[in-house]
Amino acid sequence: MSRILATIKAPAAEAEELTAKLKACGIENVLVRTIPYEQFVEESRLNFDCAYPQMWSDRLPVAYLDFSFDATEEGRSAAFLAEYNIMQIPLNLRYDFD
Repeated sequence: MSRILATIKAPAAEAEELTAKLKACGIENVLVRTIPYEQFVEESRLNFDCAYPQMWSDRLPVAYLDFSFDATEEGRSAAFLAEYNIMQIPLNLRYDFD
């Protein structure tokens, strides 16, 4: 089955709180990866996929929180609810076709 992959890019200090918020939205599996600042800068598009200005100014490693949804009507609804309940934090959604 195809999946909707999601990543939240956040300061490492916010990872635990965001993981708890995602789990409160019903998302069970959240993988937290620590990314070097240089990799974050190469992969990111300023504020289009990151809502924390200090990630640019502090020049510290950042956390990527990876999780997914089924690529179904229910999965798209769950993705919407997660984004709605964690306001101003882009989920960076993309499809993974098996």
